[in-house]
Amino acid sequence: MSNRDGKPQPPFGAETIKTLIPHRAPMLMLSRIVSVGEDAIVTEHDITSDMPVLAGHFPGMPLMPGVLLAETAAQSAAVLMDLTYDIEGGSEFLALTGIDSAKFRKMVKPGDTVRVELRIAKARRPLFKYESDLFVGETRIAQVAFTANLMKFS
Repeated sequence: MSNRDGKPQPPFGAETIKTLIPHRAPMLMLSRIVSVGEDAIVTEHDITSDMPVLAGHFPGMPLMPGVLLAETAAQSAAVLMDLTYDIEGGSEFLALTGIDSAKFRKMVKPGDTVRVELRIAKARRPLFKYESDLFVGETRIAQVAFTANLMKFS
């Protein structure tokens, strides 16, 4: 379902997400968009045993790397920007420019679904600051605060 601007309305899955951001497997870190507000988004990422990175992190005890949890939050921000800001479709993208703080509290394993609750903390186009809390069930497993910049594809 789409709104008057032609933007999809949540909930929706990976096929629709791929129409909004340029990421593709194996780097697409979002399974679905749950909800979107003016300055906030809730997304989910299903952690599956067939993810290539889990074969080597760590053999016999697969764990989702913290850096990819941060990437999941950054991709959530990219979808939020596409859905709520006036972005020049196909010519602009949101690029992660810095991780201001990150805390990883619990291990994330195959079979888990990571829920990202992300909000814009500060907006001064083209630079944006975000804060996010990541959960598995009701347990907060990580917090990531980062900056990102709207950039032009060259």
